[in-house]
Amino acid sequence: MRDIVDLVKTVLPVALKREARFKFSFIIQDLNGDLKRKEIGTVHSVKKSKEDYFTLQDQRFVIGDFIDLNIQTA
Repeated sequence: MRDIVDLVKTVLPVALKREARFKFSFIIQDLNGDLKRKEIGTVHSVKKSKEDYFTLQDQRFVIGDFIDLNIQTA
């Protein structure tokens, strides 16, 4: 997920703040067509954690799922 954060930082100046936190979730569709949200984890702008090294494959992302990225700066 750190790779995604680094890409976002290249296009969004607000993402460059030291206190920025990036919260990841998947939006998936179940067999009934209903959308469900699955929280994946949080990556901090400068502080490293185990979640930095999660991959989409590790989290069972499949083509057709959506990635929701919430950037918090305060």
